Amino acid sequence: SDVYKRQYQNTWTNLNDLFPQDGSEAALCGRAGWRMPTLAQYGCNEAENLPCSDNPDGLITGWNVAGACGGENCASPADYLNSNGFTEVQGVIYWSGTEGDTDDKAWSLHMLVALVTQPLKVGDNYVLPVHAPW
Repeated sequence: SDVYKRQYQNTWTNLNDLFPQDGSEAALCGRAGWRMPTLAQYGCNEAENLPCSDNPDGLITGWNVAGACGGENCASPADYLNSNGFTEVQGVIYWSGTEGDTDDKAWSLHMLVALVTQPLKVGDNYVLPVHAPW
């Protein structure tokens, strides 16, 4: 699976236009097919304000395992990603491509505390694009 290790910040609608779920638009690193990850691809379930479960294939799976950050314990999912090949991932909210319970919301992951929420799509948050076939 490929994850673009740069992040983008914008509203959910603008990022979904840039990285649509069908992967039809975005071209990065000479490859087309980038999209916003689903909540499950981050390693989370749709359970608002609950910590993410350890989906075995998720981006943040293992962040809370002892020694996961270069032999040290990770302080957050952002710390885990930054210790495992990513750069500048922040302890803030990251959009998923998963629609929320209402049309004006989308599921997201808070990279500081590993909680999922459904903020309004008009807010500026970050995304880590993923590439098919993932």
